[in-house]
Amino acid sequence: MLENEIFNKYKVITDNLINYGFFLDNDKYIYKKRFHNNFLAEITIYKGKLTGKVIDLDFDSEYTLFRVSDPGSFALDVKNSYNDILLDIRSKCFKEMPYRSSYANCVNDYIKKKYNSLPEFPWYDKSNKDSGIYRDKKTNKWFALIQYVDLNKLDANLSGKCEIINLKISSSKYNIKGIYPAYHMNHEKWISVILDGSVSLDLIYKLVDESYTNVIGKVIHTWLIPSTAGDGMWSLDDYFSNKYVTWNQSSNVHVGDTVYIYVSKPYSCIMYKCKIVNTFLPGFAHYKYSMELEVLKKYERGKYSLDLLRKYGVKAVRGPRSIPDELVNYIENK
Repeated sequence: MLENEIFNKYKVITDNLINYGFFLDNDKYIYKKRFHNNFLAEITIYKGKLTGKVIDLDFDSEYTLFRVSDPGSFALDVKNSYNDILLDIRSKCFKEMPYRSSYANCVNDYIKKKYNSLPEFPWYDKSNKDSGIYRDKKTNKWFALIQYVDLNKLDANLSGKCEIINLKISSSKYNIKGIYPAYHMNHEKWISVILDGSVSLDLIYKLVDESYTNVIGKVIHTWLIPSTAGDGMWSLDDYFSNKYVTWNQSSNVHVGDTVYIYVSKPYSCIMYKCKIVNTFLPGFAHYKYSMELEVLKKYERGKYSLDLLRKYGVKAVRGPRSIPDELVNYIENK
């Protein structure tokens, strides 16, 4: 269907519908527009799904000739005009999503938030163009792949197409509905999970974490991030007396990473140790995103000074940077 082709990776922005011209009929949003002199486009949005039909007003009946594979010139004109209406609705009332299903998009959001990984779509042929891979930013290894496939490739008893996610987990570990030996990958080392509700999102998130660990290992990134003393040391102390604080996010950080806060002049030392518990929160000032930190420890002022940092190869702290393992070991063992 033409409507499915145009809206298959788009999500409705409900708040925009009334201003655009839709009216609410019970729980359905309906839009009508006359075009091509004697035709009426009737668009319905119900539970986020858009359907449409064209009415020939001369005969007061639905017109479908434009939907055939090779329409005549007049039907093609009708199709093009109707297509323009749909595209305008899409541009004003919908936003583009990475995938077709809400399940796949929820998984995408989880991976983005926890691992700071956005999907890459490296294939351009028609059968694979919607396949998105996810990589760890530091190692460049990929740990997940979302695809849109014929389900009978997983199980001969299934039919239709659906999005799946391939994860690096032994196929012998999970023998439950919705999980199969991986499509197009090593059947022993990878699994395919159907993203249609057969498997709960909570379990899928757990499987994503397991795949990440299997591919990358239990890697904890550690960061050294600078700060100024602000209006005075007391204000900064007051801020970090809270269990959780919000901080600008400007690096390829992950939930679970460790952050050491370095306070610049007049103190020039590491003052706080934190753990990242949330990322991609609304930004502030000139930062696009912010992150939530759990404050773990406050250090004695001057204990881990810039002079000490220089002994471990940290000559300056002008922006977020990695911190040498030797320095981390010194701080933690001290």
